[in-house]
Amino acid sequence: MESCSVKPLKRLPTKKECIKSLGDISKLPKRLQICFEEEDIDQQFIRKKPFSGPDCDTYEWIYRHDTPQQTLAEYHADGPNKVYSNQCKVYLKPQDEKIPEYFLTCCFKYAKAFFHGMHVQLLPCGDWKNLDIKVYEKSYGIQLDSSDIMEKTFYKKPKDTYTYMNIVRDDLSRKGFGYVIGVSNFKSNTGVFSTARYDPEWRKCLSPGDDDEEDEKEEEISYESLVHKQNQFNRLLFRSLKVLAHEITHTFCMPHCPYYECLMNGSNTIIEGKRKPMYLCPVCLRKMQSVIGFDIIERYQKIVEVIEELENPFFEDTLAWYKERLEQVENRAFKEGAYKPYRIVHPEVPLPMKKVVRTVVKKKKPARPGLMPKEEVKKSNTKGKKLTAIQRLIMEKKNKK
Repeated sequence: MESCSVKPLKRLPTKKECIKSLGDISKLPKRLQICFEEEDIDQQFIRKKPFSGPDCDTYEWIYRHDTPQQTLAEYHADGPNKVYSNQCKVYLKPQDEKIPEYFLTCCFKYAKAFFHGMHVQLLPCGDWKNLDIKVYEKSYGIQLDSSDIMEKTFYKKPKDTYTYMNIVRDDLSRKGFGYVIGVSNFKSNTGVFSTARYDPEWRKCLSPGDDDEEDEKEEEISYESLVHKQNQFNRLLFRSLKVLAHEITHTFCMPHCPYYECLMNGSNTIIEGKRKPMYLCPVCLRKMQSVIGFDIIERYQKIVEVIEELENPFFEDTLAWYKERLEQVENRAFKEGAYKPYRIVHPEVPLPMKKVVRTVVKKKKPARPGLMPKEEVKKSNTKGKKLTAIQRLIMEKKNKK
């Protein structure tokens, strides 16, 4: 993700700073206010761990990279990409025909619920080989240049695009990193993520030094077992949907989150990414809601419906959290009498101003009817001018004649 113009993080924000980052919620409609109550936030969300202590892992993203502390006010000061009624589509573009159709359908359904209020569309499968992108040969296979993919697809996206997310099966590279699972650019609103590092078949090609997911090796039991293969696919789907939601959220100009345990936390490794929750913290949710304008309770309901439909055991903890959170905000809405869903109508993209070409008609000077006598020309030329003594004598002689 491209960096934002905010100050880099020198320390983790305090509890007061986390609440202050939400902005003034008193001006919000009651149905939205109840979703940002300080009492509920303390119960449902966990703040990031301090930089010291037995649980401290100095290899985590927050220690290795500058994680900006961005409040809601700073977020809008940076000028996030606005959502317009005729430019609000999130396109999912698979760039490999071997990606299973069921996997893509799950990505579509989850993105539609997670980004409630946006129009999500799944495009037909393409082939990255037709994009003429940079490919790097590695000992375990090939790596695709993620920046090149985003640059080449930027010119292919439809005019009504808000986000254009590419999906590939091969490993991805990025300058400054050994590999990346997903990357996005909020300036071009394009992104790409790969399922390679989550695919057990692909991981077999890795040497021990290249594999950073040692805790998964204990689960290697009969690959021929259909139950085990279904378990592998469920894990791959769970992690892929997490990356998909994370990268699309970046296109809303949102940096990595230092406030709470959140989907938008940065991650250096697969193990670190696995620890991230599947939900947005209050600060990130407040930012996204301010841009899209969705009803938060409706969004929670849609996400619960999709997760239940997936019937994926890896979503068990996530589903339990969303159900508990939904029940909490629904009860508050009932007590406050805030039954009416919140709606916002986005304006259309302003059309570019047409240049008005003004034709200036030069007025022609009227033709002189006749030439003036030489004496009158001389008189007219001498009007308003001071005459010398010699000129006065000449003029007097002519007048006498």
